[in-house]
Amino acid sequence: MKRWFILVLFACLFFAGCRTMKGLQYDKIVAEHEVYHPDLNSYVLINAKPVLEKDTIKVKYAITIYANIVAGTGRYFNYYQVDWTTDTGKIDQYYHIFKEDARKRSYAQNFFPYNYVDGKQITKVDILYDYEYLLQEEKIAAKVQYSEEMMRLMPSELTDSKFVNSLENYQIELIALKRKTEAVNRFKLNIRFIDLEEASHIDFQSWIVTNDGDIYPFYGIYHYQIDNGDFISVGDEIIADIIDFKEMFCKIKYYHQDEVYQEYYKMNIVIGEES
Repeated sequence: MKRWFILVLFACLFFAGCRTMKGLQYDKIVAEHEVYHPDLNSYVLINAKPVLEKDTIKVKYAITIYANIVAGTGRYFNYYQVDWTTDTGKIDQYYHIFKEDARKRSYAQNFFPYNYVDGKQITKVDILYDYEYLLQEEKIAAKVQYSEEMMRLMPSELTDSKFVNSLENYQIELIALKRKTEAVNRFKLNIRFIDLEEASHIDFQSWIVTNDGDIYPFYGIYHYQIDNGDFISVGDEIIADIIDFKEMFCKIKYYHQDEVYQEYYKMNIVIGEES
């Protein structure tokens, strides 16, 4: 009994202490849309896939963040937080409160695997990083926060001539395969950037459109800095063979300094067969 009491008391003191730790903030992030950060390379993936549940096709979302401190040495993240908002206005949070070697965060972290969200879709993400590094033996403390609104595709846009099948500054490749032994489709998305300034970023959103004209969100890539190189899918996006894939529509926003350039792209989806 005494041991149990001590454990409970220790837990209470620990969490009470956490609430007063510097950088531990549960408040909603208030951020602007930022273009570029020279010492932090960060982006967020908002991927979606349709699933069949009780004869109804619904959409699940996955959120993956990537962050790499590219300045100095002795790099550490002190705190980071992600807020995501849905079309109902509901806000959810993910936060990490412990100091962490930045080398562990230089790879993507899928902290929100495919799940349903309140409402029909995610409409915005806000991200905050509190970090530090050494520059010529001087400790530099920094904080970056930015906001990204998810792009949308309206049914009325499906016949809009602004969507073309060739772009000057981007080569978009969708690899779609279906194995004979699986009742699913596997996708990889690669984007090559051509003659874009490095001190900039793109926001990219794609949608699957079916033969019946139904629209489902697909790959979403936001705040992807061009100096990170071409975007290459790491793993497969797997979607059950429940809908008739017809086309992929894409919107791209390119931000450089105070300018924003928007491109529109579409392509037919051809699913190859893999043995």
